[in-house]
Amino acid sequence: MLTVKIQLRSYQQEKGGEYSGGEWETTGYYLRENNQYRLFYQEPAETGLDTRTEITVDGEELTVRRRGAVEMEQSFCRGRHCRGNYRTPYGQLALETRTIQTEVNLTETGGNIKLKYELFLAGEYIGIHWLEINFQAE
Repeated sequence: MLTVKIQLRSYQQEKGGEYSGGEWETTGYYLRENNQYRLFYQEPAETGLDTRTEITVDGEELTVRRRGAVEMEQSFCRGRHCRGNYRTPYGQLALETRTIQTEVNLTETGGNIKLKYELFLAGEYIGIHWLEINFQAE
């Protein structure tokens, strides 16, 4: 398992057209097990959430799992709708994404991941989301 420096960029365009998001840096861990690549990190304090994130890349499928203040599990496959779930202290909601774009470039010591997807929460269209993660062994 390698210690990696991670740069995160996350942006959203809500259905009303408003943009939000930001950029953060953190440290995490990266490993390859069989044909899967896994990236683990604690979300930066600037996000306001005490949440651990795990990203798994297995062939064409990418899965994001978040545990802590919120719990979420969602898969992303380009051109497909994928179902997931989102749990808060107030209850669980169904998630669904339609992945528009995925770019995954991974090596033994780092890489980058780009996602663009439409998000639906409890069946309602929320907006378009962009996520970019760049990471490299320290």
